[in-house]
Order: sequence, then structure tokens, then C-alpha cells
Amino acid sequence: MGMDRRKIEMMQRALHFFDATIAAWESLRREEPEGARGDGTDGSVDSKGLIRKLAEERLLERAFLSVSDAAILTIEWLVHRDVGSYEEMADILELEEAIGREEGKAMRVLVRGYRALTRDYLKTYEHMGDGSFRSVSEKTPESAEVLESLFSELSLPALARLSSLLRQFWLKEGIALEG
Repeated sequence: MGMDRRKIEMMQRALHFFDATIAAWESLRREEPEGARGDGTDGSVDSKGLIRKLAEERLLERAFLSVSDAAILTIEWLVHRDVGSYEEMADILELEEAIGREEGKAMRVLVRGYRALTRDYLKTYEHMGDGSFRSVSEKTPESAEVLESLFSELSLPALARLSSLLRQFWLKEGIALEG
């Protein structure tokens, strides 16, 4: 049975976008000065710190959207199952041996971060009026704590492997993707 060419192109675009996002995220982490990741002891974030946090949050969002597109295409078109939740994407891909346990964990961490970022986005920082921002984790501990733990817990190497593992899975199913 032949695969719709448009689906193959969508998969290739999603994986290329994902690869570029992970490369940018790795670059941001390499350039990050020591201590720039966390807030100050009073919870304030200077403008450079805010720019870094916003950049990392945007990279998280891009990584999530592109890997979820690739996962859904893989599951629906190759495994022939419906996905009930974002977490289930990782479960199904692990069960089908398309990805390993470490990559599945990285996907689940990414899902948790994306949910925290999109559900409580405006509650994550509070403008202090002097051009600085303060983390409001005491007001919304679930979102701020999830984001902070995500950035320390997330394995970029495991996320980076997702792309090649999904390409290998497609190849095993008889469909070669560029990459």
C-alpha cells in the first residue's frame, strides 16, 4: 500500500523543523553563562535573563509542535491507531519500538512543559514596573515549577535522537525519508 506523498512531505518537514529547533536549543544552552538559567534569589529576572527564558520557552513550543506532528503522522499512518492524548504518543511509539524508553521520557517531559507553558503562560512572570520581571511561582506553583524542572530535567540528546529513530521506523515500514 502506497503512502500519500503529501503525508511523506509533511513528515519530512516536521522532522526538519524539529531538527533545526533542537540545534537552536542546543546552541542557546552552550552560549548560556553560568547562573543565567535560574531567577535571582528574589525571583527577579533581568532583561537578558527574560530574553533567554522566552527564547527557551519558544524553542520548547516549536519542539513540541513539530515532534507531535511527526508522532501523530507515524502513529496514524504507520501504526494505524488513534492518539488519545499527547502522553499516549510516547506510549504508543515505545510500544511499537519506534523509540526507546529515554526518548519516550523526553517526549513526556516536553508535553508537561508545553502544557504548563500554554495553560498558565501569563501567570509565569509578573512585570515589576521598573522594566524587570519576577517569577510568580508562589502564585502558580504547578506551571512555574514544571517549567523550571523541565529545563533542568529535559534531555536534549534524547530529544535529538527522536528524529533519526522516527526516520528509521519509517524506513523499516518501507518508506525512506530524506534527512
